Amino acid sequence: MEMQAVEAARRWLAHQGVSQVRDGWVSDEKPDVLLTANHVAHSLAGDVFAEDLDAADQVRLAFGLLDLLNEYWVTCEIRFANESAEGSHRGSGVVLEPVHPQRVDDGLGVPVRLQPQTVAVPQHVGR
Repeated sequence: MEMQAVEAARRWLAHQGVSQVRDGWVSDEKPDVLLTANHVAHSLAGDVFAEDLDAADQVRLAFGLLDLLNEYWVTCEIRFANESAEGSHRGSGVVLEPVHPQRVDDGLGVPVRLQPQTVAVPQHVGR
């Protein structure tokens, strides 16, 4: 993911009151308590889809958060948002194009051809 998305995610987290420090993350509410990236992901990743952004910007922010935190839970929140959107927003969505398909392989060094996918992402997801 491009650095702009990571920096946007970092700014978004700061706006949520969470900042990165040397050994992890801290919240403005409890600056003496060190948080893990996993805790931050579980606490805030789903909130990306409640932001007043268009669907494409929500997805960009979510992927920036994924790159920044490197936590599986962020992908779960993306999936939850997509599944929630499929019922009421079927047919609408964001087309995700692979950015660097030449860099993708199957883990054994065999190139994999990626096809664009349409992902339905709601404007606001209620949980």
